[in-house]
Amino acid sequence: MLCIAVPLTAQSRIETITLHSKLLNADKTCTVYLPDGYDSDTTRRYPILYLLHGASDTHTAWTGKGNMRQITDEAIAAGTVSYTHLTLPT
Repeated sequence: MLCIAVPLTAQSRIETITLHSKLLNADKTCTVYLPDGYDSDTTRRYPILYLLHGASDTHTAWTGKGNMRQITDEAIAAGTVSYTHLTLPT
């Protein structure tokens, strides 16, 4: 079993964003994971990973059921994953 401690100072965050789609003529909501330090350097570019929930769930599936924030924080702290931006669409 591999256990990784994430510093208590890690300030990653989850945000919910609603955007209007002109093509669908509807509002669409997504959940976004922003890594620690995201706001400190506005010139830094982050890779984006889109996590799709499947047909029978919502944009909250990965955060509510999958512990996405904790897993991503631990992977970044361990150096397994580079700092990234995750988007979880509806």
